[in-house]
Amino acid sequence: GQANSLSGATAIALGQGNQVLAANGVAIGAAGQVPAANTGAMVLADNSSPTFVAASAPNQLTAAFVNGYRLHVDRGLTATSGVVVAADAGAARLGVG
Repeated sequence: GQANSLSGATAIALGQGNQVLAANGVAIGAAGQVPAANTGAMVLADNSSPTFVAASAPNQLTAAFVNGYRLHVDRGLTATSGVVVAADAGAARLGVG
């Protein structure tokens, strides 16, 4: 990655501008932050903003993607096989298949 900052034991950062200060913390993407008190937390962040997306508790998964989320339970990625949280003019729409 590029311009990542790591100080936690066994911390991992993939991407750009991430900051992992907690032990066993992981940040993937851009501007993800795992504060020192939040051991074992993971942050997934898109590249839409330079503002940090930060874990707020230990052993927590935090993710931020401005164009929504797709969590599927099959490889066909069908609309009826998982959960979709879509961006909609600032409001989230949730669909469960």
